[in-house]
Formats: sequence, C-alpha cells, structure tokens
Amino acid sequence: MLILQSKLQEKLIKAFDRLMQKEGIHLSGQGKKFHDRDFYLFSTSFVSFNFEMVFPWIFMNSHYELNHQPPYIQDHPLKLWLVYGVEHRGRKLENDKIVPTLEFTESVASRENEDDHIGTPINRAGKFYFAHGSSAWRECPVCGRMTFFHGNNDWGDYKSKKLIPSFPIPLFESEKIDTNEFTEEENDWRNELKYDSLQCMHCGSETTARIRHFRQK
Repeated sequence: MLILQSKLQEKLIKAFDRLMQKEGIHLSGQGKKFHDRDFYLFSTSFVSFNFEMVFPWIFMNSHYELNHQPPYIQDHPLKLWLVYGVEHRGRKLENDKIVPTLEFTESVASRENEDDHIGTPINRAGKFYFAHGSSAWRECPVCGRMTFFHGNNDWGDYKSKKLIPSFPIPLFESEKIDTNEFTEEENDWRNELKYDSLQCMHCGSETTARIRHFRQK
C-alpha cells in the first residue's frame, strides 16, 4: 500500500510539473516578461505541516528529470525549481569534503530570466512552505546561517535513506551507518554519541537537531 501511494505521489507531482511547463508557455504567449513574478512563479504554492523532506524531494527529483529534457520558449529551455522562503544553502559530500549546492531564489529567477542570449535557461519556481520548520534545516549557533540537508544528492532515488538528517537518538538507523556519508568531524561526533551533529555548510561548526521557527517570505 505504501509503495502504491508513493508511486501515485510521484505521478501526481510529475503531472503537476508538466502543467507548470505548459503554464509557462501559455504565459509567454500572452506576452508576460520572463523576469516578472507573474511569469516565473508557479500559480500554485504548497504548504506542509510535516517536518520531513519527502514531498519536496519528490518535487526536486521531478524537476531534475524534466530539466534535462525541457520544452523551449523562444530558443530558451524552460526549467523548474522550488523556493522555500528562507535563506539557506544545501550541501553534498565529495571525498569527505563538504561541497555547497547553491540555493535557488526568486532573485536568481528574475536575474537569470533577464538574460536573452540564445540557449540561456528560462526559470519558473514554485513556493514550498514548511509551516512549522523542517527537520532538514539547521541554523548554525556560530555564524547564524542556514544549512539545508537533503541527502547527498541521490537523484532518482525517491526513497533515499539519506534524506532525513539523524535525530539525537538513532531511532531509524537500523542498518550499519556508512561513515563515508559524513565528514571526519561528523564521524568523530558520532563516536561521542552525538548522532545528530552535522557541520555547518558555511563555517564548519557543529549544528544539532533543534526545531527553530523562521519567518518565511
């Protein structure tokens, strides 16, 4: 039943994203400027009252797939993204080192959509709000900036076990942990039973799983 439900969610979100592609083509035909909010924002936003990243992850994978075979508007590929209303930076690991994945924002969409050179992408973005915050967000106690954890970019794996950061007690970690999924500092913290400790994307300080409230734009 859960597998069936997951498949239905994937199909629903993929159908919605294709609709947002068609909406962009329709708005372009109406003469909307690419850098106007009326064009680059989806006509529909989403609000989640859960803490986990399951639905955004399905959206992100759908966008990843569609953005590799996008429709074109006036010689520009049309690409889809999510924005969360809070400043953040994602991360991935390469050879035990943190590599930043830059955030996509409304400002990025507006600026990039002003570039009219042939082949440059035209972007549309959907707003996804977490009403109570997200377990994937970490606010650094040292630099005060936000890091956004969503696994190590396991694109195509809709059921990635790396998607949700560890909790203070390893409730859901029934399998052996792959130490290659963490930095050297994080593995040291785990040896001290600090299972939820992860490095800040910006300054490398220790962050922990505390739910914080952020005002979303």
